[in-house]
Amino acid sequence: MDSIATYILDGVLTIALGFLLKYGVPYVKSLLTAKNFAFMSGWVEKAVLAAEQTIQGSGLGEKKKAFVISLLEKLEIVVDDSVDALIEAAVKKMKEAVDTTASVVTEAVETATEGAVTEEKASEAVETITA
Repeated sequence: MDSIATYILDGVLTIALGFLLKYGVPYVKSLLTAKNFAFMSGWVEKAVLAAEQTIQGSGLGEKKKAFVISLLEKLEIVVDDSVDALIEAAVKKMKEAVDTTASVVTEAVETATEGAVTEEKASEAVETITA
């Protein structure tokens, strides 16, 4: 009787292990991948902002990108196509934030001066501020 119970227990454990390997491991792996992606995204955005702050001037995109890649490699983040895409997305997000701010400032200047300052002058002021 004990040998039958042992065989049944072995069978149940084998089936349970099979389910764990089939469903549990991929689930845990997906959780780790999501955490890894969030970790990389955060650092990429910070590195892009740091490059923008550290290397000032226009036309220096390649130098700024090299700075970002260098920072990420120091954090032992492997820079592949997906990380490159995250860098480009962070740059776009930063530029959109600047453009939105510029629009708000331009509208505020026009409203505050009741049209005495032209949109062109307001845009020049914004460019001076954001340069």
